[in-house]
Amino acid sequence: MVGKLSEIEGSTMDNAVDLVAQGAISFVVNTPHGRGSREDGEAIRKAANSNRVSSVTTVEAALAAVNGLWEQRLSEVEVRSLQEYHGRA
Repeated sequence: MVGKLSEIEGSTMDNAVDLVAQGAISFVVNTPHGRGSREDGEAIRKAANSNRVSSVTTVEAALAAVNGLWEQRLSEVEVRSLQEYHGRA
């Protein structure tokens, strides 16, 4: 967990944007809440996008992502077209 950008400005502590840019973070869960969160969230999402790091903005989305990754580990991924999924192949 990393503190808000707006709360550690001027500090020597690494912030989320720096850590994403350094490759120290591979998945971002950014749940905006409180003052400064809109600007912080935008900066974090931009950094994640620029550095090809997946990000979500809700706990529910984070849980869905983790569950999807867990399921992927349990079975082989099968690539199919949308038509095949909907029985129109």
